[in-house]
Amino acid sequence: MLPPSSASSSIFVSSHQITLILIQLVMFVVFFPLNAIPILGTYFYCRINGIFTGWALHMHYFELYGIGFKKQREYVMGDLQSQYAYFGAMATFMQILPFFNFFLMWGNVVGAALWACDLWREGKGPGTLLTSRPEETDTSSPSPPPRPTLP
Repeated sequence: MLPPSSASSSIFVSSHQITLILIQLVMFVVFFPLNAIPILGTYFYCRINGIFTGWALHMHYFELYGIGFKKQREYVMGDLQSQYAYFGAMATFMQILPFFNFFLMWGNVVGAALWACDLWREGKGPGTLLTSRPEETDTSSPSPPPRPTLP
């Protein structure tokens, strides 16, 4: 049996996923008629649904840090809102392309993981929302060597 904190957090995480999926589903259905407008309709459809798609692609990343739904919303809708919107808009566009969407879906997942690595390197990752980070409190581990500079 899982400890109480682990059991409650796993139930809490699954409710986050269900909530975000339901929000996405409603957004997709409500704004789907925008696709009937040539070019601009598809642009606005992808742009409106983009922020939730970007958020959903980073959901596992948030879960690894143990960040709750409200903190996730603050993080996504905060300083990085435009980045999530643009990334999600491109991911949404790639997912609605017929015949290619199955292959591009995996590219979206890989792109989200690479973007998560970039955010972590820049110090803008969701780990900044936590009060104490293990890597900040542990001074016994040596720092990584500096990157070589190109001439």
